[in-house]
Amino acid sequence: MLERQMLGSRHVSPPKIQMAAVECKEARAQKNYAKADALYTLIKDAGYGVLHINNEEILARKYTIRLRGIDAPENAMPYGKEAKDELVKIIDGKCLKILIFDEDQYGRFVGDMYCDGIFVQETMLKKGLAWHYSAYDKRPELEKVTGNLIP
Repeated sequence: MLERQMLGSRHVSPPKIQMAAVECKEARAQKNYAKADALYTLIKDAGYGVLHINNEEILARKYTIRLRGIDAPENAMPYGKEAKDELVKIIDGKCLKILIFDEDQYGRFVGDMYCDGIFVQETMLKKGLAWHYSAYDKRPELEKVTGNLIP
């Protein structure tokens, strides 16, 4: 898994970005908005953002995740909107646990997603909104879910 690699890689906030976030907050407190704006631009250009949650600032980065082992219709395809809406319904606003296994050719992380202890891929398969990507994923538990849905 990439978990070990991620700890020391570009996927953890580099010290320069962390320091920029601290200095940006200090510059705003001192009403030095030109410096704060420049630091904010540095943070944003590095792919990060600052979230304001419960009067705290949290340095965050957006990641694109591809769910390992399943495929679902694209938005423009039949049932694409339904699949996306269901996935959003399952995960929106909830705490997620994502186990990263790989990075695909598009720079997306490929991983297993759990939401409140529920295996998201299995849920999408059971609802008929995705199919097992058996050419690349040989896990019997996903094959079993798919097999149980076929008459």
